[in-house]
Amino acid sequence: MKEKILINGSSLEEVKLLYKKGFVNIYLPLKDYCVGYEEFSVNDIMSLDFKSYVLINRILTFKEIDVLKKIIIKLEDKVRGIIFEDIGVFELLKEINFSKDMIYFPNHFATNWQSINAFLESGLTSVVISNEITKEEVDKILSKVSKEVIVPIYGYNQIMYSRRTLISNFNDYYKLNLSKDNKITEKMSKKELRIKENDFGTVIFDEVYKNTSLIDKKKNVKYFLVNTTYLEIEKVLEDLKQRVDNNKGFLNKKTIYKMGDIRERS
Repeated sequence: MKEKILINGSSLEEVKLLYKKGFVNIYLPLKDYCVGYEEFSVNDIMSLDFKSYVLINRILTFKEIDVLKKIIIKLEDKVRGIIFEDIGVFELLKEINFSKDMIYFPNHFATNWQSINAFLESGLTSVVISNEITKEEVDKILSKVSKEVIVPIYGYNQIMYSRRTLISNFNDYYKLNLSKDNKITEKMSKKELRIKENDFGTVIFDEVYKNTSLIDKKKNVKYFLVNTTYLEIEKVLEDLKQRVDNNKGFLNKKTIYKMGDIRERS
């Protein structure tokens, strides 16, 4: 099971612990190129005595892409692949004839097998499918994709990403000094949400979803994705071992888009 888990840590110590425990597919959010994670510098990645995946989840400018090109060339021999959200990174990887895994992680948008296959057939190694679809939709995707895909199974659900520094803007407007790693309460539902900002934007997270029973699915799965951000690593590993599900998120309920969907469920 461990070889099918794609997992992150929040420090070099956690990353080394995961590898020691047999989790060989570890992804490291790249410093200055990620929002919503504890990040790792180029030197951190180079210092490890094993190869990792590198995550880049920001939308980038032309200038940032040019700098990133030099970083990826430097890291290529130390990584198993690059995981990215900005499709411009894929164009960069093709330009430099990148030889490792190229994994597209569009967050919420890989929701049907037709669009996923279109990306896979363009040369991508794999795609991370959405965690906001039902079990039936996951099964349909897995039955029809042309290459193995990655299935999210555990972690806080990122529900929003903005390139704006929202907490800083709020602080400036109201003359406050709120932490850039904080919690907010949504007025209608009263639900508490995590919000995290760095120099490159802001993300908001919903509650933790645990859908570890998906590990039983075998066909066309490259990895099962786990995000340990904000979570105790040992608790996460125990939940994976025990196959803990908490029925949060969308796996067991259809997403409501319009009034007709509500009538359909009633």
